[in-house]
Amino acid sequence: MACVLFLGCGLWAATPASSDLTSASATLVNEVLFTLSGEARTQRDMELYRDVLAEVFDKKRIGPYTKSLPEDFLLSQLASREASAFDLQAEPPSLSTAQKKKLSAYPPEELERQVRELSRAMALIEIKENQLKQEPRFTSWVDLLKRKYQLRVKSALYP
Repeated sequence: MACVLFLGCGLWAATPASSDLTSASATLVNEVLFTLSGEARTQRDMELYRDVLAEVFDKKRIGPYTKSLPEDFLLSQLASREASAFDLQAEPPSLSTAQKKKLSAYPPEELERQVRELSRAMALIEIKENQLKQEPRFTSWVDLLKRKYQLRVKSALYP
């Protein structure tokens, strides 16, 4: 009987405190940032976007009026979806061996898909930027896309 109690006490002492459980569950590996028409976009998707945009297109932002990376990533996803709806085609740049090597953390299929999506999104944004030369008009177009594609924000990164 004493052995069982001792073993029970040893197990109790090995159990982490409740504050440890809270902090451990607060760390996310791949946070869902938002959904568009039911499809989730994650932190990893945004990192892939950032890396491809910088390495392949030599840009920091895709949008003319975006102020942060999460806002820019959201714009790219909305514009890519809209470009697909209108069957807008843009010639994606080919990836050099050096670029592929720098982006080797991502599978080649994902890289190719991201480059195609970014090319289409950039083409549409360029067209819209020429049509809507003022920031309030461009912003209202983006708001329209958010409603059209049923944006649901899941992260605190977005206001």
